[in-house]
Amino acid sequence: MSKLKRALICLAICAVSVFIAAGFAACTDGGLEGEYHYANVWGGADYGVKVSVVVEEGVIQSVEIVPSDYVEVTDSWGGKDAYLESRDELLAAYVGKTVDEVLAIEVTCGVDGTPSEVGDSDFLISGATNCSGRLLRAVQDALRNYNAG
Repeated sequence: MSKLKRALICLAICAVSVFIAAGFAACTDGGLEGEYHYANVWGGADYGVKVSVVVEEGVIQSVEIVPSDYVEVTDSWGGKDAYLESRDELLAAYVGKTVDEVLAIEVTCGVDGTPSEVGDSDFLISGATNCSGRLLRAVQDALRNYNAG
């Protein structure tokens, strides 16, 4: 076999490997980022949350809240402790759900962007509708960036 044929075969194998790796990366993302926020009517930083979502083959593997400049909860809110104590359980509710399932959940928001209703109680902490809705909207924002290849 000539050196030219060997070089072309090697080049073709390398090209196929790159396409396979790119396709795998599109199906397995180490962290899709999403966020949801709206103006704080009391002034200061926007209310909101930023998340990182890991998806493999269309199924959510994890959801984490990542640092941001948004106000997730205020110190003066009476339900702060209950929300923070239940937040990990709420994040875990996303694991095992498909991208399409989560994107289909309705979140009703007021004209200012404040979530007022979450359409699936599995994704709602009682007494923390705003926080739960912000989180769901942020996850949905991240999932809109998912490309199943």
